[in-house]
Amino acid sequence: MLRIAIIVPCRLESKRFPKKLLHKIKGKPLLRWVADRIAQVAPGFELWFAVDDPLLADCLAPGGYRTLMTRVDHASGTDRIAEANRTVKADLVINVQADEPLVSGDQIRLLGKLISGPADMATLATRCGSAVDFRNPNQVKVV
Repeated sequence: MLRIAIIVPCRLESKRFPKKLLHKIKGKPLLRWVADRIAQVAPGFELWFAVDDPLLADCLAPGGYRTLMTRVDHASGTDRIAEANRTVKADLVINVQADEPLVSGDQIRLLGKLISGPADMATLATRCGSAVDFRNPNQVKVV
């Protein structure tokens, strides 16, 4: 049986909102909202956090979440996940973004089903809602 892990790439110093993952929402850091959400909605998946700074590991420690220190100079979250998975050694990896506190268990399970079956890789997407969103460089596009 294939071993699937969720690895969440976590970078402290994002360009548009430095230390965003430590920003408190209702008294709790964004990263803890995400960690708690994943643990709640997808308890059947192995969960890891690939962090680039001890502050992020410290944020996750009270919840008992597993963290791996990764280099700070990765160009993308995918690179950070690849480094982490050299230790985790999962057969398949689901990437949940560290600033995605509304991820659902259905979304995670669908990705797990797709990558363990008919697809080598899968990305969830929705139709672009407006011309404004289409032109917005901060809105990710899928072609």
